[in-house]
Amino acid sequence: MDSLPVELVQSIFALLPPLSVLKFTRINKRIRSSIVSESFAALSLCHLTRSDLTTSLNLAILFSVGVPATFKTVYARLLANNAVITLRGAERLLLKNGSVLPSMIPQQIGLVTSLRSLDLTGGKASGPLPAELSLLKNLNTLNLKGNKHDSEVPDLSGLPYLTILNLSFNELSGRLDSAKFPTSLVRLLLDGNQLEGTISDMSAFKNLLHFSACGNRLTGNIPDSFCRGCPLLEVLLLKNNQLSGPLTPAMSRWTALQVLDLSLNHLTGGMRDVCQCLALRTLDLSCNNFSGPLDPGLGNLRDLWTLNLAKNHFSGPVPAAVGNLRALVRLWIEDNDLTGRLPADFGNLHQLSFVSLSGNLLVTKLPEGIEYCPEGLITGLREQRSVRQERTRQWLRHIFRSK
Repeated sequence: MDSLPVELVQSIFALLPPLSVLKFTRINKRIRSSIVSESFAALSLCHLTRSDLTTSLNLAILFSVGVPATFKTVYARLLANNAVITLRGAERLLLKNGSVLPSMIPQQIGLVTSLRSLDLTGGKASGPLPAELSLLKNLNTLNLKGNKHDSEVPDLSGLPYLTILNLSFNELSGRLDSAKFPTSLVRLLLDGNQLEGTISDMSAFKNLLHFSACGNRLTGNIPDSFCRGCPLLEVLLLKNNQLSGPLTPAMSRWTALQVLDLSLNHLTGGMRDVCQCLALRTLDLSCNNFSGPLDPGLGNLRDLWTLNLAKNHFSGPVPAAVGNLRALVRLWIEDNDLTGRLPADFGNLHQLSFVSLSGNLLVTKLPEGIEYCPEGLITGLREQRSVRQERTRQWLRHIFRSK
């Protein structure tokens, strides 16, 4: 083959799927450079289009690691030039990490009705999300994470098989309207956008396991309908919004909830209701306005690994029931109004490796009657003692200077 003219070799290889070309390793540099050229990639596409081989292309393979960048470039140009029609019949379209993505998702994407998976993660695509996405009736995964789309979320409620929708880290705005999403969703990720309003009625999302909308502008509180309508929910992440008001007793319906992050909001009231979510492994209520005593119901969360209640207004003693959290590894309760001595039941927390207690009025001595003291607790008490001593020194300096 080395003796054949370059043009003839290109024509031969152009009849093969691009990935097959990579298998020919024993060819000289002259031929190799020609088959990864942009002209060859265009010729290959021409043959594929004529012979209708695009109906069997697996685009997830075409855009995998190892395929010449020129093929990716030309395929991306197809999208940019509104030639998506040549991709009819494809089931997966994977264009990740920005190097080959078009600047906008063209309206013609709606012609590729065979698509089951569309992944444009980490690109540079901007502008509005085309309404034609709603024509992809066979879609079950849509991942547009990490782009710069700046429109409202289009109506995707007519996609009956969509189970995974990731629109995180774009610039999407407007009201969060659950009516725009199909009730078939299992994972809905909307982090890092500019979505506003309250969490609307989610009662129809019976299969939802994961809902994440951190870093938006959501207001109000968690509605009862959300708790009753999503009984299978395992992960709820609403960190860094503008949520307010107390937690709802309906949270007890979330018997499968394992991860709950409501930090950096304006939530108020106590924490009794969240203590009914017995499957919790990670609970983060930090940086809110919760108040009142730590509920003894905390002791029922026996699978809890991480507990963060820092920077609230919890008061009173730490309940002995905390000693039931024998799986607990990390504990933050600093910057509250807690008082008294830690219970001896802390000796049951053999897995505890980190404790943060500073900014309270807790006694800094080891609990009385404790038989085993986790290293994390010793460190936490030592740090709290140091912080208190430093604050005392600063106060004394201020007194003497004022005189």
